[in-house]
Amino acid sequence: MVLSGDEFYDATASTLSANSAEKSSSMVQALLLHSIMLCARNERPRAETSLAQAISIAIEIGMYQKDFATLFANNDEFESESLRRTWWELFIWEICMRTLQQKFHFRCSDVPNEVLLPCEESTYASLQAIPQPTSLAAFRARVFADDDEEPEPCQYSSFSYRIEAFHILARVLVLNSIPETHPDRLQAIANTLVSWAHPLPPQKIDIVDIYGGIDEMLFQAQFIIHYAAMLLHLPRSNLRPRFPEQSMTICPVTPVRLSPSLTRNVHDVKTIGASKELSNLLSVHCVPQGYSPFVVFGTIFCGLVQLAASEAHSSECSDHHLNRVVLALGNLNILRTKWHLAQEAYRHLKVAARQTSTIRPEGRPVQDTSTIPANTRNLLAADGGMMGPSTDYDAVNGSISSLFLSAYIDPTCSDPFPLNQMSDF
Repeated sequence: MVLSGDEFYDATASTLSANSAEKSSSMVQALLLHSIMLCARNERPRAETSLAQAISIAIEIGMYQKDFATLFANNDEFESESLRRTWWELFIWEICMRTLQQKFHFRCSDVPNEVLLPCEESTYASLQAIPQPTSLAAFRARVFADDDEEPEPCQYSSFSYRIEAFHILARVLVLNSIPETHPDRLQAIANTLVSWAHPLPPQKIDIVDIYGGIDEMLFQAQFIIHYAAMLLHLPRSNLRPRFPEQSMTICPVTPVRLSPSLTRNVHDVKTIGASKELSNLLSVHCVPQGYSPFVVFGTIFCGLVQLAASEAHSSECSDHHLNRVVLALGNLNILRTKWHLAQEAYRHLKVAARQTSTIRPEGRPVQDTSTIPANTRNLLAADGGMMGPSTDYDAVNGSISSLFLSAYIDPTCSDPFPLNQMSDF
């Protein structure tokens, strides 16, 4: 018998209901997967119910304890690794689901996180010998370790960095739930977000290897760091994206907050910068079929921030932001064929794009080179790397200025020419 679509969905729900009294690690795994599936189907209340059941069973049977994976694995190191992964996935998925709420209670964080960290995906998948797992405390203390005493150049798995990234996201969510924020609390998390990537070993800097393979755990970790940065800075910025109604379940709640330290303009820059980095990740990991459902939340958030940036910035760089919106839409377009969650996100982002006055589907017109400001002419003429210092501006008007004003080259927010300066900055 082959089950597909709603038949498989109904059969899964029926089986879980019939075994609801079972309290085992296998039931935790089943309920966790069921919650993820329900979220992808955009059935948030039922996804929350399955998640709550999974967490209750996991805490009751002691999956958060350090020795649980060893005691209940029958001396099977791969079973032990599976149990450790189950707990940490539960920890991660709870944080994912809480991004859509205004009140936060992280039950997996209410108990001591003694579970050791998972190994690399390649090691687990290839059935190689599982290395001795390390603790979360040791991982967090790695930045203070003596480099000469470090046993290996990269002893922590990408999964470990992913766990830490989601922990930082949880800190952002809790901070945003507080109306009045102490400057030091805000700065502490801002520092953590910026410094997260600083101690990465060389093997963990890129999410893609020399053969084109994607490190999925590292992709998710970096994705979440940029997502968390947007969530931290957006409420304290001047940007006002076109968020959907609160009844929709595709975007987190981001109430406007006062900035106790940095100016709102700085938060603007931080928010837009994080959304750019997130979209850059999507352009590298260009196979959306491998994404986790939570990627939908960050993708639409990124697209909405870019639309808001296109309205806040001058019109010259609107195409730059539009290109990133199109990338987000493209990813959601692929995912929506299977996930109702992505369908709703895709529909709203498209509507928001149509409502944005700076979007010009007909394309950016070529600017008349005679209208270039005098200070731009001075910049062009003074740049000896592009033209000799004695070169007359008008002589190179067609070769240089037309290049940057070409319909085939989009001005960006980082161009050194004042052709696309940001308004109100």
